[in-house]
Amino acid sequence: MEELGIITAIIAMEVESSEALRRIIEKFRDCPRIIKFFVTTGSYNLFALIYAEDYHSLESISLEKCSLRAQPGIRRYDIFPVQEMFYDSYLDIKVVAEKEREEAPCGVLCKGCYRYEVKRCLGCPATKFYRGRL
Repeated sequence: MEELGIITAIIAMEVESSEALRRIIEKFRDCPRIIKFFVTTGSYNLFALIYAEDYHSLESISLEKCSLRAQPGIRRYDIFPVQEMFYDSYLDIKVVAEKEREEAPCGVLCKGCYRYEVKRCLGCPATKFYRGRL
């Protein structure tokens, strides 16, 4: 992913119920920044593999109303930027070619977000407000 200048991260979440878990997975089904969700057992029961083009956008994904952290039912949340990947050099990234949407698939409007306005986030790759290179 270095060639594309993409940062990947793993988000670990403790979700309070199976109902909240299903709601989160459904809400973010079409989010272009989420590569995969993984449901597990243990104290963290939902993991997401995500990507961003820079650390400002990664920070936005973890802090703003478009973030997994901001969803109802999240008890605990940790983010781990990935330093290196081994064995699989291909990631299934959802690239949205047309970028005609005003609202992101999760229901958030990038245009009204403070971090987007001060150029600390590239916006959602599925919207016409996206300023990234994908």
